[in-house]
Amino acid sequence: MKYHTFCIVAGSLACNARCAWCVAGMTPKNQVSDAKAPEIDVDSFQRACRIAEMNNLDTARITSKGEPTIFPEQVTQYLQLLQPWRFPFIEMQTNGILIAKRKPVTDEHLRTWRKLGLTHMCISVVSSDPERNRLNYTPREKQYIDLRKLIDDLHAFGFNVRMTLIMQRGDVDSPESLKQFMAFCRTHRVEQITALPVNKPTASRDGKLYDAAVKAALSDEQLREIHAFADKHGAVIATLPWGAKIYDIGGQNLCLSSCLTVSPDANESRQLIFLPPGRITTDWQYEGAVIYDLPKAAQKVIKI
Repeated sequence: MKYHTFCIVAGSLACNARCAWCVAGMTPKNQVSDAKAPEIDVDSFQRACRIAEMNNLDTARITSKGEPTIFPEQVTQYLQLLQPWRFPFIEMQTNGILIAKRKPVTDEHLRTWRKLGLTHMCISVVSSDPERNRLNYTPREKQYIDLRKLIDDLHAFGFNVRMTLIMQRGDVDSPESLKQFMAFCRTHRVEQITALPVNKPTASRDGKLYDAAVKAALSDEQLREIHAFADKHGAVIATLPWGAKIYDIGGQNLCLSSCLTVSPDANESRQLIFLPPGRITTDWQYEGAVIYDLPKAAQKVIKI
C-alpha cells in the first residue's frame, strides 16, 4: 500500500471553535479522548514514521480531532519525536486563535517549534472578513482575532503560512469571492492557499453537524465555476493522486482540494494517520481502516 500524506493527531476532541459543520465532529472518534490528550506510545509512533519514510513522504502534518494548540506541550513532544526522521516540511493545521491570543501558546512555544522543524502554519478560515470568521468560529466572542497580525507574527517567527479556506455558501462560493480572498492573501504575502468545500462523510456520528454541512455545501455548479476559473487563469503546477490541483494564479499558490477525497487507486491511500496512544489508520471516515492498534492491555502500562 502506498500513502501520500502523513497526518499526526494531537490533543483530544476539545476545541475552542464552534464550527457548525465540523468534519472532525462527524467522523468517528477513533478512541480519541473527549477532554485530555493521551500519552503517545513512542514505539507505535516510530512505526508510523517508518511507514512514512518507506513511502518517501516529505511532509508530516500535525492536526487534531479538536484543536491541537490547546495542548502545546504535546505539539512540542511530537516535534521532538519527529527529529530523527528529518522531514523537510512539518506543518500544523490550526484555527490559529490560541496562537493569536498567545494563551496557552507562547512566544517560547513558537520559537521552540520553529527550532524543532515546524515549517508551515495552516490557518483555517472561511473568509478574509473578520466578522464572517467570528460568526463561524467564535460566535460567543465579541471579536475575531486580528488575522493580519497573526500572519505577520507567524512570518516574523519564520513560519510559512497556508490559509486553509473552507468554501461555503454565502462566503467564498464563486470565482469572484475566491479572487477577493486571494487578493487578501497576496497583500499579506501568504505563501499558500488550500481551498476546499464544506464536506461531509458517508455517515455522520452527529446529525446536527451533518445537516449544517448539507446546508452550507456548494452546489455542483458553483464548484464547476470555481474550478473553471482556476483552469482558465492559472498554470497547473501539480495534480495530486486524489484529484487535487495546485495552481499558480497571478503569482499566488492555490490548491483546490477536498478534505475527505480518497485515492481512486485501490492500492493507494491518500493518508497515513497516527492517533495516540498507538493507532495507525488510513481513513478519517471508517473506523475499521486500521493497520495497527496498540492493544488495550498494553495501554494500561502507559500513563494516560
